[in-house]
Amino acid sequence: EGCMPLPYWKDKDDLQCFHYKMSDLCAPDGSQGPGWDSAWGPIEGQAVKGGLTAMEACCACGGGLGCTDSPPGWRSSNGIACADWYRLNLCVAEGVPGPSFNADWGTLEDYAVNGISAADACCACGGGDFECQDSTTTADSGGDTCAYYDLHPEHCGCCDTATFLAQRDCCSCRSSSDSHDPGTSA
Repeated sequence: EGCMPLPYWKDKDDLQCFHYKMSDLCAPDGSQGPGWDSAWGPIEGQAVKGGLTAMEACCACGGGLGCTDSPPGWRSSNGIACADWYRLNLCVAEGVPGPSFNADWGTLEDYAVNGISAADACCACGGGDFECQDSTTTADSGGDTCAYYDLHPEHCGCCDTATFLAQRDCCSCRSSSDSHDPGTSA
């Protein structure tokens, strides 16, 4: 069982999940990590207004989406397993090279095996098979449930409330490339 950070999530200072991981700002149990300075206030205060916290969005902070690397046991053409692509910050959840991937190395696709790159196979790189279940207990500010967002993914994030966040609660909002920037609300 792996984990996929929510793609495109950012906190109010534009930090992404890989920043939280690389700087030890949080711990896998959802608490503040050794890199967090208490002078910054509570880590939960870093969420954008109405948005998700790092503890909800980032695997390194105890959040993210349940996911299985697929195909199981996949390794890149140079032998790097999915867990190491994540550990070494070679990719990010948006399916693009991470901060440790040197541009001189080419692209993620240059390391594909049978046409499958880390962006296809590895949860941490935006691939794999993620598990998703719509929330059935909450609705947005207009009373709409996830069924509405299945038909209108372009409205994801438009009507979030303190108890309903489309990016978190609706599968169609987690996977739609046409939705509002996840982690924010309009």
